[in-house]
Amino acid sequence: MRAQNERTVFREILAYSPLQLRAIFDVSDEGSFYRFIEKQNPSHYVTIDKTRKKSFWVPVNADFGFDRPAGSNNYDELIKVGKHLVHSFGLEISW
Repeated sequence: MRAQNERTVFREILAYSPLQLRAIFDVSDEGSFYRFIEKQNPSHYVTIDKTRKKSFWVPVNADFGFDRPAGSNNYDELIKVGKHLVHSFGLEISW
């Protein structure tokens, strides 16, 4: 994916089907979180914590060459991206 502004990248990811996402990303289970890495550019990633540690914080982070990493507290779309990736890979989270 091209490193564009955050919302453009998030909309692009949300438009992909589960089959397309599995072709674009590799996933690894890092214990307390999942790491989704773009196959074409391993520096592009989305990390998703498996549990919600605080009621006001949903732990999803991403970096696709943005000026700064995107945190879920700034973008509602990123929370949707996290859920879309998790469900597309048949994984589970507890939030």
